[in-house]
Amino acid sequence: MRLRLNLFLIALIFFTAAEAQDTTEGFFKYSSFGLQFNEGTAIGVTYNRIRDSRPFSGEIYYQRQINPGPVWNNTKRLPQWGLGLSATHSGSKYVGAIVSLYPFIKVPLYTIGSLQSDLRFGFGLAWVEKPYDKETNTEDLLLSQKFNTHASLQWQNELRLSSKHFINTAVNFYHSSNAKTSLPNLGINIPSLSVGYRYAFNGETKKPVYANDTLNKKIFYKVFLTGGVKQMQVPDSSHYFVKILSGEMSKQIGYSSIVSLGTFITHDASVKTDTLVKHLGSIKTSQVALYGSYEYKFGRITIPVQFGVFLYNSNSKLMEAVGIRYKLSGNWMAEFLLKAHGHKADLMHAGIGYVFR
Repeated sequence: MRLRLNLFLIALIFFTAAEAQDTTEGFFKYSSFGLQFNEGTAIGVTYNRIRDSRPFSGEIYYQRQINPGPVWNNTKRLPQWGLGLSATHSGSKYVGAIVSLYPFIKVPLYTIGSLQSDLRFGFGLAWVEKPYDKETNTEDLLLSQKFNTHASLQWQNELRLSSKHFINTAVNFYHSSNAKTSLPNLGINIPSLSVGYRYAFNGETKKPVYANDTLNKKIFYKVFLTGGVKQMQVPDSSHYFVKILSGEMSKQIGYSSIVSLGTFITHDASVKTDTLVKHLGSIKTSQVALYGSYEYKFGRITIPVQFGVFLYNSNSKLMEAVGIRYKLSGNWMAEFLLKAHGHKADLMHAGIGYVFR
């Protein structure tokens, strides 16, 4: 109850300050602030075993609509980007509170009158109050580090009351883990329902103007070299530095959409210690996978979502990955991905890539 009251008071102060800035130009021209309250449940046998109440959270966020003037922006149906800060009551005394900070992008799906439906993707950092400790907190097998990754997906349906005032409901999925940087790491998964309010300082463009598609739809190629650290088997075991070389054949099918077919090969000494690899090949430190990818493009940023299968030294039927890519200059890109094997986080890896056109 006290946490709910604190969240309400913070939100009240936040919006009082926001209202005072109503006439501000520049930074606030296409900006809005909002709050969400989420009530959820826990997924997983271990999580439910240590849970003593339902998880819930409060979120405050800054959101900015891209400039609706340029035709290029209108072809994207005016998506929004932003930064969110959330405080989560995990529902377990062994985990405690979780505080997350994350950038996000909100992509329009459809509009019916004053109702707009959107998908919001968030990816950032999460701080956990009570991580696993082999002496003082052995019950928390979910998170073993103070700082972890935060990933969230939200399907939001927002009702436009006026050009400045919006209310919404949403279905959310929250995930936090360290992707085997240290063990134990079963991760936290919280599906939830939420209600919220958003205030836009100077209003928003209601209906974008569409332009003719003049894209270059020729096939192009991308190569990435990335690396990350993970731990295998049990807590306090060895850490391994994993290197990944990946290549993709890509095609842009819309102003915001890129599809790709890719493959990667790893150099990973932990493969030979992985008991889930049933048929270990002659090269005991590598895995090879084939995957398909969809990327949502937003200026210099793209959000890749990958699904694939392992072809060599398989320890799972499926491979999934999600993350962010950023165009540096010319044809160079930076990349950060969270890779999962069979829906279980395996590795966070980052690096650099080059685009061949």
